[in-house]
Amino acid sequence: MTSQTTDLLTDRARVIIEHLAKGDRRNETAHILDISRSSLRREIATACRKLNIPVRSTAAVNSAISKGIITLPPGDPVDLTKVQIDVLRLLAAGHDTPEIAAMYGIATNTVKYHVGRIMRALGAKNRAHAVALGWQRGILGPPEKPPSSSAPAAPPAG
Repeated sequence: MTSQTTDLLTDRARVIIEHLAKGDRRNETAHILDISRSSLRREIATACRKLNIPVRSTAAVNSAISKGIITLPPGDPVDLTKVQIDVLRLLAAGHDTPEIAAMYGIATNTVKYHVGRIMRALGAKNRAHAVALGWQRGILGPPEKPPSSSAPAAPPAG
């Protein structure tokens, strides 16, 4: 992990996102960390702006995991349908239920149904937790690999 990647987030923002990835709700996280809910929302919003993603907890968890800012131990694989995997990827990208419904041309209740099935299959507590478990179980792919310091440097151009 490059220092540029890890320096994007404050230590407090990283801890907040780690709690959200474990399935803690924002209110629980604020209570555990002894900060106000408004401070927690500000930290998430600032982190999302620095990561250049939509200001949503789920998007923050997804980006932090995919960029290697936080890591998760491997998890057991789980079977999801193609539609469920697509919905999980859209959740990970920060899309909400109405946006996903519009993309697929389906009712919002159908999206909610798929999200519920995803959460039950993964054993997730909420959407952010579902995204974290999607990464942990390899459904969303492997996180980005940071450049290795032992790899040979590219030869200079020219």
